[in-house]
Amino acid sequence: MIYYLKKLIQVKSFTFEKYPQKKIVLFNNYTYNNLKDLLKNENYITIDSSLNKLNLRIIFKLILKFKLKTTYYFSEVIKEINPKLVLTVIDQNSNFWRLKKIVNKSNIKFAIIQNGWREDPFVDITNGYDNFLIDEAFVFNSFIGNLYKKRLKCNYLKLGSVKNNFYFDDSGSNKIKDSILFINQINPYKKKADEPTFTRLNENYSWSQFYKADFLVLNYLNKYCKKKNLKLFILGRNYNNRVKEKNIFNELLKNENVSYIENLSVNTGYSQVSNFDLVVNLDSTLGYEVLIKSTIKMCCFSIRGSVLNLGTKDMNFGWPGYFEDEGSFWTNKYDEKKFDDIMNNNFYMDKSKWREKNKNINESLMSYSKNNQILKEYLSKIS
Repeated sequence: MIYYLKKLIQVKSFTFEKYPQKKIVLFNNYTYNNLKDLLKNENYITIDSSLNKLNLRIIFKLILKFKLKTTYYFSEVIKEINPKLVLTVIDQNSNFWRLKKIVNKSNIKFAIIQNGWREDPFVDITNGYDNFLIDEAFVFNSFIGNLYKKRLKCNYLKLGSVKNNFYFDDSGSNKIKDSILFINQINPYKKKADEPTFTRLNENYSWSQFYKADFLVLNYLNKYCKKKNLKLFILGRNYNNRVKEKNIFNELLKNENVSYIENLSVNTGYSQVSNFDLVVNLDSTLGYEVLIKSTIKMCCFSIRGSVLNLGTKDMNFGWPGYFEDEGSFWTNKYDEKKFDDIMNNNFYMDKSKWREKNKNINESLMSYSKNNQILKEYLSKIS
C-alpha cells in the first residue's frame, strides 16, 4: 500500500471523470499509435497504462476495498467501460496477462498483438502462471504462438508484424551497388557505459556488456567491407537518438568510410532495407521482418546470448523455434572465419536463388497479412 501511495505523488494529472462505454479498449497510447490506421471508424477508447494520469474516483474505491494495486486499478476502469475487447501491442506485459482473470467478465475478450522480437518473457517468472489468461494472441509465427498458447492459455493467429504489414515496401527504389546495411539496435546510454541495461535471472548487465555483441559485429563488417571494397551503411535506430548514435559510431569507427542513415520515421527502415545488396542483423525485429521481402538477402549473427554467456537459448537465431547454431545465413557464435563463410556465400548469391533456398525457414519465422487483413476481420466481428 505504501509503495502505491508513493507512486501517486509522481502522477502528472488527475481526473474524476466517468468513463464512457466503448466496444474496444486500447491498453496504452503505444497501442493506439500502432493501430490508428485500423481504427478510424471503430468505437474505442485508449487508457494510459503508464499511469501518468489517474482517476481519483477509482483510487478512492480501491482504497476502501484495500486493493490499491495497478492491476485492480485497470480492472475497475475496464469494468466501467464494459468493452467487448481489450487490446494491447505490449504483448509481454505480465500485468495485462492478469487482467482477464481479475475482471472476470465472460463478455470481455483480452487480446495481445506481438510488437517485437524479444527474449523469453517468462524466464524470470517462477510462479503465478495460473493467473495468466488471455483470449487471442496475434503473433509473428507458430513458434511464438505455441509458447503463448502454453503459458497464457490462449488461441493464436499468425498475423506477422503489424507495422511490416502496413509498410511493406519491397521495391528498393534507390538501389546502391556493392552495399551492406547493418541494422543498428544500440540505444545510447544515458550517463555512463556501465549503467545497468538488461536483467536476467536477477543478474544485471551493463550497457557496454549488453551491446558488446553489436560492436563486435560492426567492427567485423567494417573490416570485411574494406577488404571487399564494399560500402557499409548503418541504419539508425530512432530519430530522437540520432545525434548520440552518430557520436557512438564516429567514436567506434573513427574516420572510416561508413554512412549513417537517420531513422526519420516508422517507415524509414521498411523503405531503406530493400536498397542494399545484403542486410546484416543481430536479433532486431526489422531483421526478421525482412525475411519475407522478395528483394532482400540477409545474414543474421545472433551472438548476443553467447557473448553474454547467458546459458539460455532465447537469443539464438529464430527462438523459440529450434534451429541449429549454424545455418546457411546465420550463426549463434562469434567466429569471424564463420562470419566470412556466411558473408561470402550470401553476398554473392543471386537474390532469387537465396529466396528459394531459404523460403521454408523465412516463412516459418515471419508471417504476412497484407494491410493486416486478418486483424481487420477480427476487429470487424468485435465491433
